[in-house]
Amino acid sequence: MATSTFALPLDASKVSKAKEFTQHHQGPRKAHFDEFTKRHGVEKVQVWLQEKPAMVIVQVTGPDVNKAHMSHSESDHEFDVWMKDMMKELHGIDFHGISAGEHPQAKLIVDYSE
Repeated sequence: MATSTFALPLDASKVSKAKEFTQHHQGPRKAHFDEFTKRHGVEKVQVWLQEKPAMVIVQVTGPDVNKAHMSHSESDHEFDVWMKDMMKELHGIDFHGISAGEHPQAKLIVDYSE
C-alpha cells in the first residue's frame, strides 16, 4: 500500500469555502466521491484543515497513488472536473492535466518513535 501526503495553500478568506467543499464529500456528493475513489484506485483519503496559517493537508492511500493522481488529472468525468475546478479556485493549483512530477508531494523528513 502506498501513501501520498501533500499540503495545499489556502487563502484565509477561503477557509469557509474549503469547509463547505469538503462537506460535499460526506454529504450531498458522497456517492460521487465513493465512485471517484473506486474509479481511481484510492482506498483511503484523509483531509486536514489548518486555519493558522491556512492550508489543507491531504493524505491519499492506495495500491498506486501516482497512478491515481494521474488518472484524476487526466479525467474528464463530471465529478472529477468539478473537484479540480474547486481545487484551483481554493488552492490556486490547476490539477487539470498536471504531470506526475508536478503534483504536490510532501516528503517525510522526521520519523521518530520510542
